[in-house]
Amino acid sequence: MTRFAPGVFAAFTLVGVVSLAKSDIEAVVYPEAVGSTTTGSDRSEESAHGCHQLFTREAFLPAKPIDHEFALLTWNIEKGQDASWIFDLTHHLPESDILLFQEAALEVGEEQLSLPAKRRFAQYFAPGYQQGNRRTGVVTASRWPAVGDCALTAQEPWLGTPKATSVARFQLAPVESAQPERDDGPNSEQGVFVNGLKTESQTLLIVNVHAINFALGLDAYTAQFEAIGRVINDHRGPLIVGGDFNTWSKQRTEWLENFLGNFGLAGVSFNPDYRTAIFSRPLDHLYVRGLEVQASKVLEVETSDHNPLWIRAKLHDI
Repeated sequence: MTRFAPGVFAAFTLVGVVSLAKSDIEAVVYPEAVGSTTTGSDRSEESAHGCHQLFTREAFLPAKPIDHEFALLTWNIEKGQDASWIFDLTHHLPESDILLFQEAALEVGEEQLSLPAKRRFAQYFAPGYQQGNRRTGVVTASRWPAVGDCALTAQEPWLGTPKATSVARFQLAPVESAQPERDDGPNSEQGVFVNGLKTESQTLLIVNVHAINFALGLDAYTAQFEAIGRVINDHRGPLIVGGDFNTWSKQRTEWLENFLGNFGLAGVSFNPDYRTAIFSRPLDHLYVRGLEVQASKVLEVETSDHNPLWIRAKLHDI
């Protein structure tokens, strides 16, 4: 099934009328914002620096390790315009341990979606566009609390509206390794020495992306992902990058595959492939590293203009 996201064709009529601008990128670390307002390349560096705090020892908050096997779902819920999306999530979609939502809409002052009470989820909201009393952004929800999280924001060049990315780290079971006691510096993974053995606190990093849409050329699009790249470059363990990537052109698709491949990430395949597409190119993706994908599905829904993607994954032995 090929479905076309509303508004994309209207956006293309702006060609020649609206001038393109470079993407401005900034970072916000929750619960406190860091850094001052800057523009251009200075802000790109600030964004990476803000999320790099995820990898300092001071930022590491011990938490219950995630299960060795888990299910994950990513879905652009179209601002929840069809209230029945929550019914689909509860009754029609496979049960999942980790949820990545794009275009999640919250009232100002709220930080969480109303999710099924059957399972309690820790939620991490990265705000994007705000109109009136409603904010949209991305939400990462998990059965396990994160040991740290941060957010990146990129600007749509034509519309001037922000697009959010959430980055969250999750604890894995410790692994002992015989290493001499030493200080690996402020950006090393958290570790504890027990009887001369270093217990490595490995983590799973999950990046939930809502990518820039309305831009000609690749400058703004690549700037958004390059800021993400500066963050994931500091992570040594398993990795998931997923969401609505707006890969509606051959240029975007090929650039993204090459870029994420540099980090050892491989795209998850779906058969049958019912992903929402524009110009026959799927918009939604999941890329993984250090995991075995045991099952993958695209679920057809009527409650959003995007179909959700679901995987069951197993962590490789570390």
